[in-house]
Amino acid sequence: MSNPCYKTTNWKQYNQILLNRGSLTFEVDEEAMQLWNKTKRGNQDSLVY
Repeated sequence: MSNPCYKTTNWKQYNQILLNRGSLTFEVDEEAMQLWNKTKRGNQDSLVY
């Protein structure tokens, strides 16, 4: 395994970047929030055995 091309000097910033890696932020409008729990999940009308 070769050495990296750069040397990390700001470890505080580097560690914060690692913590934030893969995070996803998005906004949900009020209408979507109101509908979020009102709908039932799955097919509630028919059960076939």
